[in-house]
Amino acid sequence: MTSAAHARALTGPRPPGVPNTMDPGLAEALAAQIDGADWSPGMRELSDRQKAWVLAYCFFVKPGRGSYVAATKLAGFGTATSSAKSWSTIASRIAQNPKILAALHEQSQKYIHASAPHAVQALVRLIHNPKHKDHARAIAMLLERTHPAETTHRVKVEHETNVVVASADVLRRISELARAAGLDSVQMPPTIDATCEEVTDG
Repeated sequence: MTSAAHARALTGPRPPGVPNTMDPGLAEALAAQIDGADWSPGMRELSDRQKAWVLAYCFFVKPGRGSYVAATKLAGFGTATSSAKSWSTIASRIAQNPKILAALHEQSQKYIHASAPHAVQALVRLIHNPKHKDHARAIAMLLERTHPAETTHRVKVEHETNVVVASADVLRRISELARAAGLDSVQMPPTIDATCEEVTDG
């Protein structure tokens, strides 16, 4: 099927009870990519009318209240007798479809990337306009991204170990407390006899 024939098929007569047709501009946009070579992975998962809805919502309708319904009508959903409540229901169901959401995300990313050069041009114009109220902010933003300030953090970790050596008086006091508690000091584990030597880092 040629692109022109494909467009006619999308905008042509609908079955009885479903008379709505797709917006011609959307039909041409779909027909131009009939082979699907330029579609993102998420868009390839959609039907023609679902693709049309995504394109309509991203590029054809004004953002804000009612944009879901407007995209739904342009994409050819609903019937000539659909009530406002029906339009709202259909539009909400389409907008919450996980495949639609994935395709919207992909198209948004493509649009943002394609708009990057325009953003750079606008920033350059702002930088070259010293009378603009955001002139200094634009310069600062550009410098932050091209020559970010370097911050150095120094962390000093100290570890101190205290070794307590029990004296004869301490050991005698331990024996007294053991006897007072009804313990046989003879049966207690023997005291480790050792000589401590301070070691310093060379």
